[in-house]
Amino acid sequence: MTRIAFFLCTLFCFSGFVQPHQTEGGTLKIVITSVKNATGEVCVALYNSEASFMKEEQMYAWECVPAKKGSVTVSFSDLPEGTYAFSILHDENKNKTIDLGFMGIPKEGYGFSNNSMGFMAPPSFDKAKFSFSGKGLTQSVKMK
Repeated sequence: MTRIAFFLCTLFCFSGFVQPHQTEGGTLKIVITSVKNATGEVCVALYNSEASFMKEEQMYAWECVPAKKGSVTVSFSDLPEGTYAFSILHDENKNKTIDLGFMGIPKEGYGFSNNSMGFMAPPSFDKAKFSFSGKGLTQSVKMK
């Protein structure tokens, strides 16, 4: 859990330095379910390689939407064909960092592509990766 917390903390601390790539391609829609409340925002970090996965300075794209109890949808447009993975944070207090509780357990919701999870750490890129045809895809993820 400490590794997940560290990743999410650094991810949101450097989010202002990442600009999404603009190319021709399709739309990736991510439907995030089990959002516990409408406080703050839900943010998604998108990665396009194993080498960049979980490295905030190497995110391919970043998007946040207002939180809504139940579910929200985050979309990435003009995404080229490729292999991707993403991480999600429900940043309830908009402080751009994951808030932690007892023993470093996240107090805010989080998730990963393919609903993948690691043991006391983020999942590997192999567990989280998915293929995108460049024509459009919807992926559903349950917030933890």
